[in-house]
Amino acid sequence: MTKKNTTSRRAPIRNWAGLLYTCFSAIMIIGGTYLAVRWAQGDFRVDESEDMLARETGLLHATSTPKGAEVYIDGKLTSVTDNTIYLSPGSYAVTISKDGYSTWHKNINIQRGLVAQTNATLFPSSPSITSVTYTGVQNPLASPDGSKIVFYTNAASAKSKNGLYVLDVTNLARSPQQICDDDPDYNLSAATIVWSSDSNEILVVTASKTFLLNSSRFVNLQSTPDVSLQLTTTLTSWEEDLALREQQFAEKIPLAALDTIREHSKNMYLSPDKTRLLYTATGEASIPDGLIPYLPATNSQPEQRRLTAGQLYIYDSYEDRNYPLGEAVATSSAKMLLTTPVPATNVPFTANKSVIHSSLQTTDLDQTLTNFTNYYGSPLTREWTWLPDSTHLIRTHDNQIELISFDGTNLITIYSGPFAEGFLLPSPDNNSVLILTSFNPDGPKNIYAIELNK
Repeated sequence: MTKKNTTSRRAPIRNWAGLLYTCFSAIMIIGGTYLAVRWAQGDFRVDESEDMLARETGLLHATSTPKGAEVYIDGKLTSVTDNTIYLSPGSYAVTISKDGYSTWHKNINIQRGLVAQTNATLFPSSPSITSVTYTGVQNPLASPDGSKIVFYTNAASAKSKNGLYVLDVTNLARSPQQICDDDPDYNLSAATIVWSSDSNEILVVTASKTFLLNSSRFVNLQSTPDVSLQLTTTLTSWEEDLALREQQFAEKIPLAALDTIREHSKNMYLSPDKTRLLYTATGEASIPDGLIPYLPATNSQPEQRRLTAGQLYIYDSYEDRNYPLGEAVATSSAKMLLTTPVPATNVPFTANKSVIHSSLQTTDLDQTLTNFTNYYGSPLTREWTWLPDSTHLIRTHDNQIELISFDGTNLITIYSGPFAEGFLLPSPDNNSVLILTSFNPDGPKNIYAIELNK
């Protein structure tokens, strides 16, 4: 009897122990899962700006080109790029610097569990400058895609080497290719030159004859046919091509934003990746809010959706944000998008009216050719020029060459020296920017490349 009673008394104890063990295990599993989730969200990490444990953190993915730059958070050296830094939610002054390069600054908002990125590009503070041409350059004109430059020279050592040349900007080590010689019957130094929409042909209008030249082949002008009678057809074909491309690009921008910008601005230039639009406001208007679904960890740089006449703006269609760039400098261009509706008093365009509403062509040939050049975005007609990376713009200003981020931050001077106003072309690989200058007052101007990447 005694043994039987002892066994019965131990059974409840074992049951209670099992229950407690099960509860403890469940608590540990639930607690561990909770902590794991919070840890994955960036919580309970060391806030690297304060060297202390924080209950809630966000992440700053500090990247730069070139890599290995120092990262300062609110003035404190915290890390080097490329690295992920845990920070408590809030606003931080982030500085990225590297010896020999420009310093990058930006105020960045950190949100709980989200990743903010710097994507900083640092430019050489003392860039090298290399001569690209040697025989003298007059009237240089970049192609629409920025891959070529046509120019005139009359300073070559041999008379037969004077004439029109094309420089391949994608291969600056290659010498410019001559496409026609300097024929005295046509006075090429005074000719009006316009590139085709596809950057493969060059229209050369002289006082006595009009030529359509291939940009990669040499021809004798005396045996080249006059295309004056086909000029309207040629220009119309180019215009149709431009408008169709523009319509495809415009479809990437929210319609409400695009309509507001088209109605209240001029000098509109799409970025190379077609996601951002540089423009000058001509009237008061507001871009509607909430045109795309909210994106977490967006650019924390303040935007300005209320337009003011005479101000430059960048509209970023990817994040639906509009950034001010300051007051516009007066230019000779009043460029509009071809798909912008215009008053009926404008010269009609004969192509598909559902696609093209305005025209570059007028009754005056000189104005028509100027309109084409302005549409392509010659630096003569606008203040800022897009870099191929679509995140920076460049300009000449106060005898300097300046560069700025698309959101209006990090304005820097990359060159201060002699250069000819009206010519500034970034190379397609984003490694250099081309200027026209002469370091010898008695010598002709030539094209030089300013290095943007070491």
